[in-house]
Amino acid sequence: MIKNIFKFFILLIITLLIILSYLSYFGIKTNKFNNIIEDKINKFNPNISFVFDSTYLKLNPFKFTFRIFIDEPQIIFGNKIIEVENIRTDIKLSTIFSEKRSLKNLLIITKQNELNHIIDFVRLFKNNIQTMLFDRFINNGNINISAEINFDDYGKLKDDFIIKGKIDNTDIYLPDRSQFSTSLNFIIKDKLYLFKKLQY
Repeated sequence: MIKNIFKFFILLIITLLIILSYLSYFGIKTNKFNNIIEDKINKFNPNISFVFDSTYLKLNPFKFTFRIFIDEPQIIFGNKIIEVENIRTDIKLSTIFSEKRSLKNLLIITKQNELNHIIDFVRLFKNNIQTMLFDRFINNGNINISAEINFDDYGKLKDDFIIKGKIDNTDIYLPDRSQFSTSLNFIIKDKLYLFKKLQY
């Protein structure tokens, strides 16, 4: 009897280890988190549509979180489309079956998009003097972006976001009406904008 119970627990542990390993390495495809991601985007701005098929869920047992992956979604606003390579976010393991599931962060990596579309998109959230100047003095070109965004326990955006990327072949118009074309690397943080001209 004891021997059979021991075998049962050994088999149970092995089964759990296999399941945990599978979830950690391969993950599973699911639509369970589509609504929470769409709601999070919609809270930022109801004029934005977020189009994607499904999500992939992977376990991170060391941080007690599930990592959610979205491949090749599209962000649509007005008549403009931003093509995204992938989006990644973490959700606490303790809230996975709760009605109050909340995202901890978002990592967004875009494909190459038109620079003017990205500027228009950013102005939906921050229509300040900096974005107005970008819109006025920068034109044409393409851009790739990697954005890291974190949320507090109440789901509000933290100020520790980091946006970095590369701008190719953009035209910059100066106040004296002169113009030049260039390519740039950039990093944007809260109240910090760093640009570096690429040397070819």
